[in-house]
Amino acid sequence: MTSPPTRYRASILQVNTMARPEDKNKPVGDDQEGRSSVADVQITSVGPALLRLPIEMFEIIIACFADIPTELILQNPTTVNASYAERMRALHALSQTSRALREYCLPRAWERLEACIEYGPEHGVWYKQVSNRLRNISNGLAESPELAQHVQIATVSLTRCSVDVILPAFTRCLERLPNLHTLQIVHAHSQMSTALKDTFESKRFPQIRTIILPSCAQSVLRACPEVRHVTCNEDNGGELVTAILASCKKVEILRGITPESAIVKHLSKAAPHLRELGIISCAVHSWPKVREISPYDIRELGKLTNLSNITIMVGEGESICRAKTCKAHIQAAFEALEQSTAENKSVTVRYSAWISRRGAEDINGHWQTVREEEIAVGMK
Repeated sequence: MTSPPTRYRASILQVNTMARPEDKNKPVGDDQEGRSSVADVQITSVGPALLRLPIEMFEIIIACFADIPTELILQNPTTVNASYAERMRALHALSQTSRALREYCLPRAWERLEACIEYGPEHGVWYKQVSNRLRNISNGLAESPELAQHVQIATVSLTRCSVDVILPAFTRCLERLPNLHTLQIVHAHSQMSTALKDTFESKRFPQIRTIILPSCAQSVLRACPEVRHVTCNEDNGGELVTAILASCKKVEILRGITPESAIVKHLSKAAPHLRELGIISCAVHSWPKVREISPYDIRELGKLTNLSNITIMVGEGESICRAKTCKAHIQAAFEALEQSTAENKSVTVRYSAWISRRGAEDINGHWQTVREEEIAVGMK
């Protein structure tokens, strides 16, 4: 008796020829990955070999292209390397080869709006590269709703280059991205706060739920009233807490802040639903606006009664001399959570190393996570 044939999800060819009628009109974002579901069907031997690949195999191939990692965005670079454009280029190229591949690859090519990549000096100075791309892609998507519906994550670098033209184009684009849920601002020039305020003050983007941004871009945060997850990638986060207090009362996760007394004082009012808090307790002496952290300030986080997790970043190895972190900071985090009424409380200790060519005293480096451990409150 022969074994039954192997069954997979549909191949790319079958997605276009054998999809269920009810799937054809299914909007983007109905399933967990934001992509249309397809029926399980038996693989056939019809059509070009590439189109007969099971979708699982094709998705594994696409996953080999690196996305811009969150840890890199948290370093607040002005731009990112051109190698991160390879996924987008490959998917766009494949989408031009056949109708079947276009229907599969084009939505995935536009899942991510990326205007933060530097392609090299032969393409001009970096700030003109990212600004021109942001302008062009914003104008294009604003006029192409069939492409705009696919965008789920926007990763951009904001410069002072032609802000009176580019920022209005960007906000107009954001208004036309119905399925956008994550906005990542890799970098924003510290002297463009006024321009950001003038452009974003009257705007609202309720579809955005997750945002990473520097403190100087707090006007962007104010325009996202439904945001749940906020991460600061530059400065101490105080201006972001002020923005949350004014406009974003639904925040549940806040990361990348330095818990100074003034910030802690406003947090309980700004984010009454806060469940997870990530604090930085290292490298503070290299930031002129941030003083050394006191365990007392961390202990005051106990006023956040719904808090269930505190993640605290500390120095590792040779970085300890730079980190200005001690066991008292970690102990204070446990004491803060003991005051919370939440269940399943824990402290996550993230050990990070200072990566720099000139050693621990060079301010032009970045923190890189080496390891982390999670300890339940009551189990320390």
